[in-house]
Amino acid sequence: MLLTLSLLALALPPQDSPRDSSAERPQNRILFCHGGAVLRGLTRRAPGDAGWELRRDGKWTAVPDRLVASDEMERAVELNFAQQLKTAEPGDVDAQARAGGWALEHGLLEEGLKILDKLLRANPDLRSARDSVCAQAIRFRPPPVQSGGKPLATPLEKAIDPLLVWCLPRGPALQELGIVELARLRDRTGLLKALTAQLGSKEAPRRGLAALILRRLFPGKAHRPLILHAILDPDADVRVSTALTLGSAHDTTLILPLVNTLESSHPTLRQRTAEALGRMQYPAAVEPLVHRLRTVAQPGAAAAGGHSRPPHSNIFVGKQFAYIQDFDVEVAMGSSIADPIVNVLTSGTVLDVAVISVSQVHFTRETRAIRVALGRLTGADPGNTNRAWLKWWEKNGGDWQAKDFLDPDPTAPGTSAVKPPR
Repeated sequence: MLLTLSLLALALPPQDSPRDSSAERPQNRILFCHGGAVLRGLTRRAPGDAGWELRRDGKWTAVPDRLVASDEMERAVELNFAQQLKTAEPGDVDAQARAGGWALEHGLLEEGLKILDKLLRANPDLRSARDSVCAQAIRFRPPPVQSGGKPLATPLEKAIDPLLVWCLPRGPALQELGIVELARLRDRTGLLKALTAQLGSKEAPRRGLAALILRRLFPGKAHRPLILHAILDPDADVRVSTALTLGSAHDTTLILPLVNTLESSHPTLRQRTAEALGRMQYPAAVEPLVHRLRTVAQPGAAAAGGHSRPPHSNIFVGKQFAYIQDFDVEVAMGSSIADPIVNVLTSGTVLDVAVISVSQVHFTRETRAIRVALGRLTGADPGNTNRAWLKWWEKNGGDWQAKDFLDPDPTAPGTSAVKPPR
């Protein structure tokens, strides 16, 4: 019997020595590579402990050890991130931004970008969110525009286009990284010209991105096209972005063309102007906005949609028949053809008509836009009615006087009202 067992053992192929079962079982990990890249998913150690293997599209892909700097268990990182979000107060946006930055640092790229994108959509200029994503720029690779300060091989407009294309479908957090890459360009004059040209693009996302880049890299520049787009652009997001860019210039005189436009005869322009003034965040705009609110809130203000007695009139509904009543005898005696006398027979009814109702859609939209703008500028919340805001002005107007901004010098450049397109 012992001889038989020995011969059977010799006939079997050699077997690998058993390894720790926990090391063999695939688990969800985060692999941090040299250079900043992150690999996340189901991983295991390769046979013979020769590096890592990552599950992708139903197959195991080899990841050599020389590429991996460190690794963490995905579940532990997710629990830590959830705890940070739980401890952050709902209104503490800076704490939420720090949590988003921590998620990027520890490989939770999707979760971190979701938090930071949400914060930047609510406040596009939130410094803590911008700093958090820029601190983890190593995790992402926007296409370079100019490497090593070398001269560009193509015109600047074409050189920056791949980076703009990379930014367009991405959220505001990653767009900040694209702006950092653009800031490396040496040709600042050419970049300003190229971005100003992008404001004229037919694509609204490009116009909005151009306004954002101008806000970051060239505050106070290209104010004329920005003012036009803040009011006339058909896309609401572009109007918001350009208004914020005008506010970043910290130049109160930029409100002068918009203050003049508040008196435009076009209700849509007045509404958009009020919205832009609220986004620009210049306190000097409070007084002209209140002045406009008082004007449109006055009863009988026809131009502003104020109520008045509907007009009455009369209309005739009927028929008229022409017939020859007689011939002019004197003309007939001296002529071969007599001059006929034509008369008209009228049959019908005269009706009284009146306007049943007068639409006040523009009036409502304009006053709501003014109230929202005043709330953004002052931080006050007296109520959602015109009367409430006018009472608030009676008590607090002394703190928000615009002084000479209501009557700008007509000879000063750039103070004309914005006109609607023909």
